[in-house]
Amino acid sequence: MFCLLCVILIFIALFIIITQYDEFRFGCWIIFVYILRMQNYGTIMNDPLFFRLPKTITLVGMMGVGKTSIGRILAKRLDVLFKDSDHEVEAAAKCSVADIYAWYGEKAFRDTERLVIKRLISESPHILSTGVEVFIQDDCRELLTENTVTVWLKASIDTIYPRVARRSHRPQLEQGNKKQILEQLIENYSPIYSTAHIHVNCDSQSAQHTAESIVLKVQSYLRNL
Repeated sequence: MFCLLCVILIFIALFIIITQYDEFRFGCWIIFVYILRMQNYGTIMNDPLFFRLPKTITLVGMMGVGKTSIGRILAKRLDVLFKDSDHEVEAAAKCSVADIYAWYGEKAFRDTERLVIKRLISESPHILSTGVEVFIQDDCRELLTENTVTVWLKASIDTIYPRVARRSHRPQLEQGNKKQILEQLIENYSPIYSTAHIHVNCDSQSAQHTAESIVLKVQSYLRNL
């Protein structure tokens, strides 16, 4: 409080000098701008919305949790690029994920995916949304954990199922009862997802609020490194 009062008094004194004495105007103006910038610097460094991201944020989790929508909001708030691992794989292979599986098999897809992840973590910090099984793969999980801030977006079956049931292209769910398969995947994958640096529950909040929560948690995590 005392420091704030001192700054205010300095501003008032400088303003009086600037308006009353022409010969001191330029020098006082330089001091005024310098103090203002120092104040703004402190504000920016403590405001998560203006925090300069030192590492890529990787979103992991089940299909339907909102990785894409939340990731885009997050990227916009932090003024960085948004990237999707599946889209990056498709761009590298010049064909769809479905075609890679159909023509070359899962091993070819995973090999391409691993190379893409290696490239992405070497690029400037951004928001990375990953496919359901990227973080499940040991090598990709190790790369992402060591080089990015990993965020597990958690949601219950009651939140996820209505979303994925409306979408036709979900090969993992086409082998039987979709809800039962989804429940089994959640049970199998959750222990692995839980190794992510940060956990965020998406059940009871909007994508916007989830993004805000991620920003705050990432800032706290980075401060404690």
